[in-house]
Amino acid sequence: MAFWTDPKTDPLRKYQFYVSLGSEVKWEVTSVSLPSYDVDMEEYQLGNYRFKFPGIDNWSECTFTVTHPESATLNKWLAFASKGGGFTAAQAPDKVFGTKSKKGAAPKSLDIVATDSTGKEKIKWSLMNAMVSSISYGGLDYGSDDLYTFEVTVVFDWCSISQA
Repeated sequence: MAFWTDPKTDPLRKYQFYVSLGSEVKWEVTSVSLPSYDVDMEEYQLGNYRFKFPGIDNWSECTFTVTHPESATLNKWLAFASKGGGFTAAQAPDKVFGTKSKKGAAPKSLDIVATDSTGKEKIKWSLMNAMVSSISYGGLDYGSDDLYTFEVTVVFDWCSISQA
């Protein structure tokens, strides 16, 4: 029997998610590419035999599409970009250069949460040591009634996945 004939089944749907940036939920994120990784394979030859061993896992970047309902939205993502990237601007005129360090960068994780139809958390992807690698401001068009969106690309060290 197929799962969709069971009335107790509540499968996850693509549109039921939210993103939290630190402790703040970002409802204006309209789409996100979920984390994925691949494992490097090392191949060794011993005589006439070849053996493959797993190497290091490489996490790919995630891309967030964000609507721009107000100027505060963009400002919060830009603040995350500078803090998450570890950039500290010069505070005094005698300090010409800013500093770059992961120490003290905040927030440490960015969460993508998939929910069920009641809003209960089902799967949570926590991007650890996340930082913005690029922001694409998109484009404007007189011939379109779509909402203005921009894309934020985030890189991270690793991902923690938890299921409820």
